[in-house]
Amino acid sequence: MALLEDLMEKVEELVNFELNKGVSPIELASSIYEDGYTEVKIKKQFGHVTCTVQFYDNEFFNEQKIKHEYRYIYDENNYLQEIELIKNKKVEILWSRTVERTNILNNILEMAKGTDHVKLRNFAFDDRLPEQVRTSLKSALDV
Repeated sequence: MALLEDLMEKVEELVNFELNKGVSPIELASSIYEDGYTEVKIKKQFGHVTCTVQFYDNEFFNEQKIKHEYRYIYDENNYLQEIELIKNKKVEILWSRTVERTNILNNILEMAKGTDHVKLRNFAFDDRLPEQVRTSLKSALDV
């Protein structure tokens, strides 16, 4: 029974994750008023909103200022999809909604393998679960 409760907690984590849009472009734009921030650009292209933020910060052991540039990418529903670090014209993905969602789903499916399949089968048809979770559970159970 504890495994099913742990599974429910993980599903709740996924539901909360799906409901959380992340930091909004408006919140990022307001950071221009903070010390060190020099530029905030917001643009829309191909249905996505991109917000680029630049700021300067001091290095830890000396007074040299370092430029930081981050790009936040949003979908058409204003959900944060990716955060990128831009350094020396190279882009590094720091966070991805797709990767995070996949990790949570994989955890759910891994936990589901060890639970009672009858209870899990009922659980997989629960309408409160996100469609992607129901589909993945049904697929894992061959339902």
